[in-house]
Amino acid sequence: MDRKKLDIAISIIAAIVLWFYVINIENPITNTVIRDVPINMEGTVELQERGYAVSSASAETIDINIQGTRNEVLRVSAADISVRTNVSGLSEGSSSVVISYSVPQGITVTSVETNNVTYNVEKYVTVSKPVDIIMEGASGSREVTVISSSLSQVDVSGAESLVASVDTVRVNGSLSKAELDQETVNALACKAVDESGKEVAGVTLAHDTINVTAAVYQTKTVPLEVPIKGNVWEGTTLTGTVLPESVVIKGPASMLSQTSGVSAKTIDISGIYEDKEFEVVPSLPDGLYLSNSNTALTAKFTVATEGQLVFNYKASDIRIMDVADGLKASVTLGDALDKFSGTVTGPVSLLRPLAAGDVAPTVSVRNRGAGDYDLTMTPLQNINGLKVVFSPATVTITLK
Repeated sequence: MDRKKLDIAISIIAAIVLWFYVINIENPITNTVIRDVPINMEGTVELQERGYAVSSASAETIDINIQGTRNEVLRVSAADISVRTNVSGLSEGSSSVVISYSVPQGITVTSVETNNVTYNVEKYVTVSKPVDIIMEGASGSREVTVISSSLSQVDVSGAESLVASVDTVRVNGSLSKAELDQETVNALACKAVDESGKEVAGVTLAHDTINVTAAVYQTKTVPLEVPIKGNVWEGTTLTGTVLPESVVIKGPASMLSQTSGVSAKTIDISGIYEDKEFEVVPSLPDGLYLSNSNTALTAKFTVATEGQLVFNYKASDIRIMDVADGLKASVTLGDALDKFSGTVTGPVSLLRPLAAGDVAPTVSVRNRGAGDYDLTMTPLQNINGLKVVFSPATVTITLK
């Protein structure tokens, strides 16, 4: 090795020795920043006992600048620093709370990111939320089926606005390794989620897990019978009916093989006066279930928008108008004896609120003296869009 290379090597070794001496023997004072130290919120139980809860905080972690010997500083992590606030005495509204902290012996805090945390406090409430069970693990003509669960609702507690944002308590599970027709009981973890499925933090659940009994079943398409009863409103007519003809069911293979079709609960169309859809609810034997592959099962009924009402009247229902003073009027219906009809046609929307008295038959004898008159009956009021025909159309009015 030539002299120049030897001098370089000696210099490097000397520098390392000097660095080692400074760091480990002299151990100088140094500073560093410990980032994202969690802020522990104390006093939440006491706050809840007073009927309140924290809904949000201006900070959940802070950065802390510390100082100490290099060896000591290098050993410090966020877990070694305790940062605390106490919310036990807060009331509803926004409040600022002073942060307190402690660090390992030999370490000094030179500065902190903030000395206070602002908390928003609301009423503490408990509301029952429905359980939403999502099970996966099958494909094709096989489906995971939830048979039962230990809970259908779970109490969610916390600040009022946070609890209000919870849509359901969701549990997720998988039966990817389950055998066909084998029922299993699964203890599934719960989490509170909003309408978008995002977990809602800051609330507590009365139950951490729910027991869900589920199985993987084969599916089968079978004919569906939908019984109908009743008649549409008297003033219109049924013009069309669309019913589902089949349904996909699932269950144990032994039951599927014995099932050639199913019936739905009877649909009552009595009194409908406009197009309407009804949910079709198949009546399945215990142990069989509807497949998730079914689209919405609905029965659709179409009714005529133009209709007809028939009102029955008696002679005494005829209103004789404009009888001159000193005269008395009487009615003769001829062959119709004492009864006749009034037929009203037009849009169903106008017919529905109509009563017999609204279009009661009337005749006018204005400027007529004693005698017999064959007069045409007209409705008490003419309603735009409706046509009224009386049968017979005329009556004999006798004035004496």
